[in-house]
Amino acid sequence: MFVALAAVFFTMLTMTLLLTAVAVWCLSLGKPWPFGSMANSGLVLLYASYLAFVMFGTGPTDVHDYPVADNSQYAAPWPTDARSCVAQGHRSVVSHRGTHLHAWDFLRPMHSPILAARGGRVVAQLDSGHGVGWFEGNHITVDHGDGSSALYAHLAQGTARVQIGEQVLQGDHIADVGMVGKTLFPHLHFVVHDADGASLPIQFSDIGLPVAGGCYLPSSEL
Repeated sequence: MFVALAAVFFTMLTMTLLLTAVAVWCLSLGKPWPFGSMANSGLVLLYASYLAFVMFGTGPTDVHDYPVADNSQYAAPWPTDARSCVAQGHRSVVSHRGTHLHAWDFLRPMHSPILAARGGRVVAQLDSGHGVGWFEGNHITVDHGDGSSALYAHLAQGTARVQIGEQVLQGDHIADVGMVGKTLFPHLHFVVHDADGASLPIQFSDIGLPVAGGCYLPSSEL
């Protein structure tokens, strides 16, 4: 955490000095302020600081805690011809803590397909939610039969293709990406839990170990 805070402080200091230098340059040459307003400059500083925190203060603390990708039973939960970026990874400042410590937020277009990352039996399903708010979003939970289960969340209303008790295979189209519940943008929230509800560190056989800010195209050659 100290490294993360130091990175944020250094980034804020660097960006402040940079913005000051730009302001002096604009005034000396009589040129307009390039960022439109001081409010926009503040947003630039805020986003840069958060990017520094994501890069240095989130993500896996020890990659040795993760089973190697070669032996993984999980595949990326979207089609192999599509690329997905990670908005939030593990230990994110926003929400990925506690029982969702090892969760990912995969950015995907609205109503794009969500695939089962691993086969199993559907043990929970909510498909009636609509809109953004502080409530439980639409989700599907698939039990893998070995004490682990995967949660797929923020699903679009009415797009669930599976029912509780149904068996699914890896790669099955189970629902579509939505923007329901505690979210501000369309994405798939994905996390694997053990039998006690603790999140499990995993890798994917076709994209390895995703991290915040990275973009991934599934590949069988990983």
